[in-house]
Amino acid sequence: MSSMALRALDFLPWLFKKEQNLYFLGVLAVGSFALTCAIVLLWLKPKHYPPGPRGWPVVGHVFQLPPNKQWIQYDKWSKKYGH
Repeated sequence: MSSMALRALDFLPWLFKKEQNLYFLGVLAVGSFALTCAIVLLWLKPKHYPPGPRGWPVVGHVFQLPPNKQWIQYDKWSKKYGH
């Protein structure tokens, strides 16, 4: 193997220690779960919803609305996405 490939495999002894192995698996599991949740909640929009701006999970459109005169934003959305 080339020296670059050998350097890339230098972390393997660290990975096979019990504590680091559990830490690595925990980080991998949490990261995979977070990525799956992000994909499901942010990108997959059910087909039966009417067209409109994409909201955030749990909070919806709270951060997309101005603190005053929200009806102006609603009017812009109605013109862009239809009545």
